[in-house]
Amino acid sequence: MKPRHIQCACDKSECPVYSKCCFLPTEYYESPGGTVELLVVGQGGGKDERKKGRPFIGPAGHRLRNQLRYIRRQTRHFGVAFSNTIRDNPKNNRVPTDEEVELCLPYLLKDIAWLKKKGLKAIVPLGRAAKSALVQSKGTMANDRGRVFYLFDDLFGSVPVIPTYHPSYFLFKHITFTPKNFHDMELLAIGDIMRALDM
Repeated sequence: MKPRHIQCACDKSECPVYSKCCFLPTEYYESPGGTVELLVVGQGGGKDERKKGRPFIGPAGHRLRNQLRYIRRQTRHFGVAFSNTIRDNPKNNRVPTDEEVELCLPYLLKDIAWLKKKGLKAIVPLGRAAKSALVQSKGTMANDRGRVFYLFDDLFGSVPVIPTYHPSYFLFKHITFTPKNFHDMELLAIGDIMRALDM
């Protein structure tokens, strides 16, 4: 199935990185019924994403997509979307600044409103930076992963938000993707995503 994109029509020329931003879109794949039940959100793109103009296509994105394929085999064919709190790839993959998130977040919120009309059930922020941009919690990932928060906005009302570990965490820890014998941490992440689909 070919991906579709919601292009980022950014007009924030006052943004400090506007002139070199890669304006990563929100990418989505519909279910057979035309719905998109899940949105996963990272902190920003990497060098692979900048090069190809798509979110989550580098090593971490490949790991995430493997997790989602596994979940589909265990459950059903659901629609999924991929996006980031900011639409650029910060130098050296640094955490986005508060200013960058503030300038970019309205575009993500617009995409969420559009996806909600497509049947969006829940959002899964991956990692601490994405979690912090979407939910009001200062808890650690270990404490907040798997918990149900809610994102409120006039554009779409409310959407459940269930944070989990970023797939880059498993790569950093050299945890291999082994469906017949998953590492405990990866099982937690997969369980969090499955919980989001049940919202």
